[in-house]
Amino acid sequence: MRGPTVVLLHSPLTSAAVWGGLPAALLERGRRVHAPDVGDDLDPPFATAYAASAARQCAAAGSAVLVAHSGAGALAGLVAALLREGGTDVEAHVLLDAVLPPAVPATRLALLRAEDPVAAAAVEEVLREGRRFPDYGDALGDPALAATLRPRDLAFFDEPVPATPGWPDAPASYVQLSAAYDAVADEARGRGLPVHRLLLGHFAAWEHPEPVAELLDGVLP
Repeated sequence: MRGPTVVLLHSPLTSAAVWGGLPAALLERGRRVHAPDVGDDLDPPFATAYAASAARQCAAAGSAVLVAHSGAGALAGLVAALLREGGTDVEAHVLLDAVLPPAVPATRLALLRAEDPVAAAAVEEVLREGRRFPDYGDALGDPALAATLRPRDLAFFDEPVPATPGWPDAPASYVQLSAAYDAVADEARGRGLPVHRLLLGHFAAWEHPEPVAELLDGVLP
């Protein structure tokens, strides 16, 4: 095995099962892989609960590179700080179709508005009707993928995500998988991150693990 442990951080809106065949594809390429499965972040404060659980599950990594998908990107800095406190060296970050860690505290709805105001308005309408998001399980066309979703209510989306103003605190890259993240990829580029595009869809790790693993293997230290 080569390089630091690849820590796959799933979105708080999914379980670790959303990675599909990606962990195995990375292992086949000689990478150490750990995919923490955070399920104990259902009560506030949601963000710090997620970060603490993920860091606790990776405490023995020694050295790590964090690969954060979707909403986990906003928490990558928090996870990295906790890992370092526990003695794990975080060598790099890769954001995979992910939100950037906020420089100032911001709710998830605010982060979504910055990415896509129209989508944010639609999500907020769903939440204020007392429903949960994501609510598009059937639309995915794959019951097994839909089963990885963990829909959340308004309290989750209205919680301010703590700021990580010093991020990136290690070399960082952005991998864009879907057009929905055009604005975030542009922001990442503006912040000096190299941006790689592999437009196979937001859930490409599940649907196309081999090309995603191949790209990551070239990006990872």
